[in-house]
Amino acid sequence: LPSPSLGAIWDILHPLRFGEPVAASWEALGPRLLHVHIKDGKPDPAAAKPEDWALTLLGEGAVPVQEILSLLRAGGYHGILSVEWEKHWHPELAEPEVALPQHAERLREWMAAQ
Repeated sequence: LPSPSLGAIWDILHPLRFGEPVAASWEALGPRLLHVHIKDGKPDPAAAKPEDWALTLLGEGAVPVQEILSLLRAGGYHGILSVEWEKHWHPELAEPEVALPQHAERLREWMAAQ
């Protein structure tokens, strides 16, 4: 859209589920990016569709989060990073009291190493 008032959210798991490379997502969204949802997951062999991935704790899945963080930093992104834990929709996941501190700790580690 031509308006500079409009931006994008990049939920990093979803393009990967459908086979889009990280670089392609960044190329499409980078200039308009305002918010990034950080989460991890991996293909679920028991799923009915290949794009149905199982969510994991941060660093235990197939999402190249560290690569994405490096890409964001190199691209000059200064917007919001947020973690997303979908326990409401996926009751089998770890409790938020376990997952959210783990996500925060892992993100701090990875960002300090950048």
